[in-house]
Amino acid sequence: MRQLNFLLFFALCLGLALFSIENTQTAAINLIPGVQIEAPLSIELLLAVGTGAMLAWIFSLWDQLQRQIESWKAQRELKQQSRKIEELEKTLAELQTETEGEALELEEEPQSTQEETESLSLASAEDMDGDRPEEESESTTDNQAENHENGSSAAPD
Repeated sequence: MRQLNFLLFFALCLGLALFSIENTQTAAINLIPGVQIEAPLSIELLLAVGTGAMLAWIFSLWDQLQRQIESWKAQRELKQQSRKIEELEKTLAELQTETEGEALELEEEPQSTQEETESLSLASAEDMDGDRPEEESESTTDNQAENHENGSSAAPD
């Protein structure tokens, strides 16, 4: 790209030099009414081209400055967004840890409740088992008494 720019600039300068050599007669320039400047045509053309190049360079600088300002704004926004993302990720990690802790507590509660239910059912079953032999022994004793009264010597069931 630099070589292309150099070639274009060289061709422009060569063309202006050749034009200046061929056009040496004076020309009058009216800047404002009543003010007239006479100079060789080649000098006037060089001044016009130089002024145009200077204006193009100034506009180029202005455009680069605007792009740089936009770039700074975009970088600032990007940094703010990355900070916000980090904060949100940190909050998400805290909430996930909190939720996992609550989930573990909920899982432990049914197990403890289930263990309590099992221990209660075992305790009640033991109580029932303890009651049954007494009931069976009472019913056996009652059956033996009835059999003795009736005079039968049959063994109890």
